[in-house]
Amino acid sequence: MEVVKYMDGPLACFSRVKLASGEQVMVSIASRSVKVFRMALGGLLPVGTLWECRDWVRMGLMFRCGHQDRSKILEGATALVMLSPSAAAVRSELERLDAEHRGWKKE
Repeated sequence: MEVVKYMDGPLACFSRVKLASGEQVMVSIASRSVKVFRMALGGLLPVGTLWECRDWVRMGLMFRCGHQDRSKILEGATALVMLSPSAAAVRSELERLDAEHRGWKKE
């Protein structure tokens, strides 16, 4: 597993990781959501959304960082992707974490 591209700037915030399976996955941080895509054609073309979240507080909890710190969310999501052997495993782990942190409430 290796990070092929990592950009964390004011105009672009994403990472692209080549997994052990040879598949490439991109984590993209936009102003309203985080999306994780499966990539094709050597990582040039997104061909399917593996996971998407628009709840910044939940993402902060999932990746154990401040929900307003998109750099830390990118770092956490990229680290999770790098630990996964395949795109299917990325989806499963993100869905598991998402479900675990969905519905949290401070009493």
